[in-house]
Amino acid sequence: MAHHSTFPRSHLLVLGPNSIQSLLPVTPISQAEALLESHQIEDVILLADQQRKKVQGKLVADANEVCLFFRALCFYFI
Repeated sequence: MAHHSTFPRSHLLVLGPNSIQSLLPVTPISQAEALLESHQIEDVILLADQQRKKVQGKLVADANEVCLFFRALCFYFI
């Protein structure tokens, strides 16, 4: 069973004589928090919309599941 880390992954490591540093990506949550702190509400809304579109673009619907869903929905309302 594979275990996936919840920590962000770095693709750049800088090795020094006494340290290892990495450049981490900024998460959408930390971006939103920074925007909220600076009262940029409209930018938070745009960021949320971009993330929604990104997630929706990755969704793949199974035709059988969609048919079952609509049958159940029609049955419920009839």
